[in-house]
Amino acid sequence: MCHESHSAHTWSIDRSQRFAFFCMMFVLVAVVAACQGIHVDQQCRLSSPAVLDPHGAKTANEFLKRGDDAFDGGNCNQAIAEYSLALTFNPNYAEAYNNRAYTYMRMQNYAPALQDLDQALRIRPDYVHALMNRGDIYNYYFAQDRKKAIADYDHILRLGGQESKEPSVCGHRAVAIYSLPGHEGWNLVSWFKLVLRSQKEICNMKES
Repeated sequence: MCHESHSAHTWSIDRSQRFAFFCMMFVLVAVVAACQGIHVDQQCRLSSPAVLDPHGAKTANEFLKRGDDAFDGGNCNQAIAEYSLALTFNPNYAEAYNNRAYTYMRMQNYAPALQDLDQALRIRPDYVHALMNRGDIYNYYFAQDRKKAIADYDHILRLGGQESKEPSVCGHRAVAIYSLPGHEGWNLVSWFKLVLRSQKEICNMKES
């Protein structure tokens, strides 16, 4: 998942580093836990209600910054409110839609997150962070559709995202491919097969 200034749930595969091996094992457990609904995200640890103060900022950028600060402080309700205020100032603010979606995702509230990501991508069709977030929703969390997830990941790869903004995209795409009908499913065996492949092989995996 990708906030404009934060990232999480990302990984890449490098056979030459033992550290990467253990990192991937951790991610495998985290993904399985998330898919089973037992993962508890500690980011949104503050449950205090949002305090609306439209007079404390004067521009959409300032409200976005306040939302980021609230998110960093663990107050996701406040972050949602600040991003929403940013959008009242600028209804075409793709970053505010993406960051609000990311916050909803951390709150495990995926339906509005998906709506926000769709809107962000209407405004900026090549918005890599929003593509990654939407792909992950379809891949792991809500309204699961691995074909749609792969389409978003492929879009990122066409934009060069694997080399720059989203180095983990090939791994997420591989999970989606393994989960398609006719494949063996995403499990410990398929994970070990993935570990044995080179990064290039992973990025070039075919759906069939």
